[in-house]
Amino acid sequence: MCILFFYVDDEADNNGYRLILASNRDELWTRPTKSASFWGTSPDCIGGLDEEPGREGGTWLGISKEGKVAALLNILDILHPDKIGRGFLVRNFLTSKLSSSCYLRDVMKHREQYNLFHLVLIDLRPRMSIIDYYSNGDGHHNKSHHLPKGFHSFSNAEYGKCWQKEVAGKQKFIQIVKEHGKKTNKEILKTNLIQLLTDSLQHKDDPFLKSQYHKLGRPTEGEVLEQRSAIFVWSPSIQYGTRTNTIILVDKAGHCEYMERTLMTPVDVKKPGWSTFSTSFQLQLDCDFTKVVLYIGGNNACKETDLELFEELYDQLPTHIHKQNQCCHVALCEMAPRGDCDVNEVIQRLLSEWKCDVYKYRSFLDEEGQVMQHIFGKRDNIHLSAKGVTKNINGHSCSLVLQHITNFIQPCKPNVGQNSIRQYGQPYQLWNVITVVRPNIQHSNAGTDSPYNAISVVALDTKPKLKRFFGIGKG
Repeated sequence: MCILFFYVDDEADNNGYRLILASNRDELWTRPTKSASFWGTSPDCIGGLDEEPGREGGTWLGISKEGKVAALLNILDILHPDKIGRGFLVRNFLTSKLSSSCYLRDVMKHREQYNLFHLVLIDLRPRMSIIDYYSNGDGHHNKSHHLPKGFHSFSNAEYGKCWQKEVAGKQKFIQIVKEHGKKTNKEILKTNLIQLLTDSLQHKDDPFLKSQYHKLGRPTEGEVLEQRSAIFVWSPSIQYGTRTNTIILVDKAGHCEYMERTLMTPVDVKKPGWSTFSTSFQLQLDCDFTKVVLYIGGNNACKETDLELFEELYDQLPTHIHKQNQCCHVALCEMAPRGDCDVNEVIQRLLSEWKCDVYKYRSFLDEEGQVMQHIFGKRDNIHLSAKGVTKNINGHSCSLVLQHITNFIQPCKPNVGQNSIRQYGQPYQLWNVITVVRPNIQHSNAGTDSPYNAISVVALDTKPKLKRFFGIGKG
């Protein structure tokens, strides 16, 4: 059995930590295991490795220098020895180029090939971390969960039925982080986390733990169950218990400290020995963008739009952007704002079909879902005015879009003229996000008073040259 506590805070100050993680691995003492180190075949990844025949190379916890973290906790249940080793779920994520959501999508397809598990994936590459969780034992096998920032805990309990040691341990973990979770208190923090991970207080009357034991046909009373009700498990009679304590600390700048304490084998029951491994390294958090909002508007969304070509190319955009950046999430504005537009039906249809990494936003709409005509120029209901751009940025209708854009994307310097920067300011920060995908994108003006797509992240040209633009086929 294992237990995991972690805390994610993307708003940590220079003295704080973006990630604080503490974990125990509980295992048979006789199971061959390689202590934590950087992996020879994947030197940017670190963690302990399973050496059990048929399971070699799997792991329960690891982190890559790219900023990907993965943790696996087996659910206490009947084991089927013919299933694939669950430890490869962690290793494969850390060594892949997939985002956590894309990776979990693949895992779900093969969920029945594994015994029951909890899988937690943390992606620190974006400025705002992504935390995804999936369990093939939660009754919703085709659905992963996006977790909020903050405090989390997991154990070997069934989904939604937390063991008492996990609940009590989480409260202690929260207290430790709040009192000592600063870089200036690093040694005190680590000491307190080790004390938490070695807490032998037993929670003997845990109904969920007893229920799982009962399902397995094991005694629901007795020494072994009582020993497993503690965070630190010590069961000499069956040569089983906590074998590793792991602490991972990542600060705001991406500096990572990895510490692991390992029970020495063969185990001397009367005087057990422990070895400690510590290392530090810099995470390569070089993800240029993590959110792209696709907006159709301006002169390229008029009645003359080739709707078939528009749908064909627009439907391929998420795939194309993911190829450019695997941890990028794609958002589609709910509608085009101009009044003589025929593409909205296509947009609505795609919104209902796109899955996983594609999100829906309410750009240019008021609380009643109507286009806000007052944000457009006096000439028409098509082109945004400079005043309208400012109102839309600060207004309620676009707050959801901008909340995610400004939180998830590192600010980039506008590449337009200084006069335009002074005139329009913030919108160009949003516009230039897409330059990561296509650096040569050109800004267009509609009249002298307003950039017609100033608030757009991408203005999609539906003419054949778009195929060349995105490298999709010939045009």
